[in-house]
Order: sequence, then C-alpha cells, then structure tokens
Amino acid sequence: MFVNTCGGDQNPLPRRKVELCEKYGKMLADAVEAALKKPMKTVEPGPGLKSAFAHVDLPYEKVMTKKDLLAAAKEATRSRRAGPSG
Repeated sequence: MFVNTCGGDQNPLPRRKVELCEKYGKMLADAVEAALKKPMKTVEPGPGLKSAFAHVDLPYEKVMTKKDLLAAAKEATRSRRAGPSG
C-alpha cells in the first residue's frame, strides 16, 4: 500500500515538467516492484485496534470576503502565493 499523506504537500523535488512526472512515476513503480519481490509479512488483526472520530468547531478569527482575498493576493509575494507560479 502506498500512502502519500502530508509529505506530498512539501514539493521537495523539481516539478512542473512532464519528463519529471514520468521520472517520479517510474521511481514509484520501481519501488513497488522491488517491494513485491521481497517476502511479505502476514498481518494479523489484533485486539487493540480502535478508531475514533470527532468534529471540532474552530471559529474563524475573521471571515475573508472576496474583496479581502483579492487585496491579499495583490500584496502577496511570489513565495507566499499558491499555484503554478508560486
């Protein structure tokens, strides 16, 4: 099983090119194939497995309006802005 979790948000590698996407896809496929060649361990269910879920209300300090967001976007530096150009 492959789980990307939060690490995928860090963008540690060069990106934004098809060639790099193909390279990273091949790296992932090679790693999966290498793992499948190794002996697999049987995972037994245990009595201690539990899960829980809860909603937590977190009030906003300020609800941003479209006008606020447009103003913030104009002030944002390139390093803080999200998206392909950031």
